[in-house]
Amino acid sequence: METLRALHPLAAVIIIVAVTVVIAIAAIGWVTGVFSAAIYSSNQQLYIYDAVAYRDSCILNATLRVEGRPVKVLHVYVEFYGEVKNYTIYGAGPDNILQPGREYRLVAYMPGCDLPYTATAKVKVVADNGVIYMGVYRVVLGSS
Repeated sequence: METLRALHPLAAVIIIVAVTVVIAIAAIGWVTGVFSAAIYSSNQQLYIYDAVAYRDSCILNATLRVEGRPVKVLHVYVEFYGEVKNYTIYGAGPDNILQPGREYRLVAYMPGCDLPYTATAKVKVVADNGVIYMGVYRVVLGSS
C-alpha cells in the first residue's frame, strides 16, 4: 500500500496567506467600487464634436453622441472659462441623461467670458460615474 505524504507546513502557510491577500484585495475593490466603475465606464463612451465657441456672444455649441450605456452629465467645463453653470443639452430631459445612439446639442452660456483668440481649446463633460470626457472646440468671432 502506498503512503500519502502531507503538504509541508510552510507551503501550506504560504498558500493560505496568498489566498487571503487575493480575497482582501478583491473585497477592498468591491467595497470601494473600483472594479464596478472600471467595468461601467468601459461600456460607455461620450463623443464631443462640431464644437464652436462664439467669442462675442460667449456661447459654446457642441454635438454630443453616446455609445454603450447611457451617460448622465453632471458638469461642463470650458478651457479659459471654467465650470459652466448655465448649459442646456437639447433632447436630454431635465436629468441630463444621454441615451446611446442619439445625438444631442450642448449649448453652454458663459456670461462675461473673455475667450482668447486661439485656434482650439478644450471642453470637458463630467459624467455621474466620475468619468471626464474631453473634446476640442474652435473659438470664432461673432455670435451664434
